[in-house]
Amino acid sequence: MKALVGVDAGDGYVAAVQWLIRLDFQECTAVACHAIEPVTALGPAIAPDFGATYGLDIARIERAEKERGEEVLTHAKLLLDEGGIPAETTLVYGHPDDELIRCDAEHCADLIAIGCEQKGEFGSAVFGSVSRSLTSHAQSSLIVAKTRPSEGPIRAVFATDHSEYANRCLDELIRLAPKGITEYVVASAYQIEGGRSRVAIPGLTAAVIDEAERQITERNEAICERLSSLGASASSKVVQAQPVEGLRKVMEESGANLLIVGAKGHTALERFFVGSVTYRLVAESKQTMLVLRP
Repeated sequence: MKALVGVDAGDGYVAAVQWLIRLDFQECTAVACHAIEPVTALGPAIAPDFGATYGLDIARIERAEKERGEEVLTHAKLLLDEGGIPAETTLVYGHPDDELIRCDAEHCADLIAIGCEQKGEFGSAVFGSVSRSLTSHAQSSLIVAKTRPSEGPIRAVFATDHSEYANRCLDELIRLAPKGITEYVVASAYQIEGGRSRVAIPGLTAAVIDEAERQITERNEAICERLSSLGASASSKVVQAQPVEGLRKVMEESGANLLIVGAKGHTALERFFVGSVTYRLVAESKQTMLVLRP
């Protein structure tokens, strides 16, 4: 299994590396990639002497950024090697999201691991977000490390709506086979939509809810049986709520420190009109996420 680790100029990559190590993917190797963004030049309407000085400043900035890039790559490789993951490094020039997507395809990665600051929906929309861009456009699955892993066991919530795509995500999770997860909670959130009748019928509503929960629970338990092949315990949780709110509730109640979801990669227009559960969670969730893309 090959992982691509996005190494930023700060220390966000440390959490990504630690999660990659703790999840314990079998026979894992890694490529640590740091992208140096181009320094924006000023417009042409400047005095010649100022332009010369500015050129020297640009060269100084570029040199400092390259030195910092080499420094963080060396540290990332050291952490990976110490964690039992053989790693190579690459220093590239361009916007981080574009370069990570390019490196993902070039190295045929199974997984991308990045650190992520929580900016919220507004902050990510206005200022951009590498993690959100990768959620939409990368071909590989993605670790979005919001926090560093604790010393205790890793408990994960696996979210499913039992669609064909969700089932393919389950197949991908089993293929990746993270041995570091000790417990799974298979979570489904649903809502009973209003029928044709405009009159509330409490008895009928309760019967519909009970039957829906029974069927969903049966499907969740079937997933639990499949996840047992990974050597972890698994249980089912069904909640009646909107998906984002329901998953937050399950995460809090279960004490899970990892959320596993699937991502189809909707377009920006589709997200604006329809919305995306995964996209919102990547932007707003406080927990580290494993975003599966079969």
